[in-house]
Amino acid sequence: MNTPPEPYKNQGRVKKTAKYLAAVSLVLLFSLWCYLADFDLVFDLFCQFRYQLSLTAIILLLPLLVRKFRASLSKQQILLTAGACLLALALNVLAVLFCIQTEKADLKAPGAASLTVMQCNINSSNCDPEKMLKASQNADIIFLEEISPKLAEAINNKDGPVAKAYPYKIIRPRADNFGIGILSKLPIESSKIIENAESIPSIECLLSLGTTKLTVRAVHTLPPLSGSMYRSCNSDIKNLAIQAQTKTPLIIAGDFNCVPWSPHIKPIFLSGLKEASPPHSLPLPTWCTMLPMPAQIPIDHIFVSKDFAVHSVETGAQTGSDHLPILAKLSLRSTK
Repeated sequence: MNTPPEPYKNQGRVKKTAKYLAAVSLVLLFSLWCYLADFDLVFDLFCQFRYQLSLTAIILLLPLLVRKFRASLSKQQILLTAGACLLALALNVLAVLFCIQTEKADLKAPGAASLTVMQCNINSSNCDPEKMLKASQNADIIFLEEISPKLAEAINNKDGPVAKAYPYKIIRPRADNFGIGILSKLPIESSKIIENAESIPSIECLLSLGTTKLTVRAVHTLPPLSGSMYRSCNSDIKNLAIQAQTKTPLIIAGDFNCVPWSPHIKPIFLSGLKEASPPHSLPLPTWCTMLPMPAQIPIDHIFVSKDFAVHSVETGAQTGSDHLPILAKLSLRSTK
């Protein structure tokens, strides 16, 4: 049996070591770039994937536990690679921890008005609302994005299941990915379509919950795939934060194309809104369902004013979309 000469063996080890060191360097570099998300689209894209960067840092630490692998590295290389992986892990984990909801799940006050809301990007290629209705768990309000003209026909069909379940609705269908709508079991007192600088619509409604009026808004920002789209998305989020100062309890839900640890979401939190999310748990990944769970990221959100107590939040069943829906059970806090 022929064995490779020693120089070739060493050459193979050197190549493997070089690839490993390069991978560790890139993970640390990308983790540092996340903190520059405010300045450029490229850095912002890396910021969206802190879950994946954390997981990669852990995976790169594992070979250091193997004695044979450590033997191929110098002591200095072992210390540097371990330190780089741990630093990358810390940078990403800390950023995510800062956006975790730490409040305990609120107990429902006796007699408090309650409601269930669902956020759902239904996908513009989806023409059947049946799965969405099943996933809604009989929610009182549904915020929908990517409503196509064909799906709008099914929603508006007076004999269809949507019309029977949701007698009140405001929808603005579009041929692209930015049709939007609100379906409600609560009476709609008034509504308006608000368009941004790129003519992308959002919908704001005033609803009646018993004797209380609620303001609800459905939004869908542009994905940050180019410089102009990146600026548009960030501008829309800032404007939402400014408009969050309402006299009525407020719910804003939609596909924000932005993760909760992004610096661009901060204006929403500074406005006094909080994210409806499970206490003491990671933000719920909602996109992309075609990828395995470790590759998914949380870009769909439900934000509520302090008037609401949040009792539970979960991702819903598949609706035929590349997004998972989010369901939140809320109740109005006592104003006394």
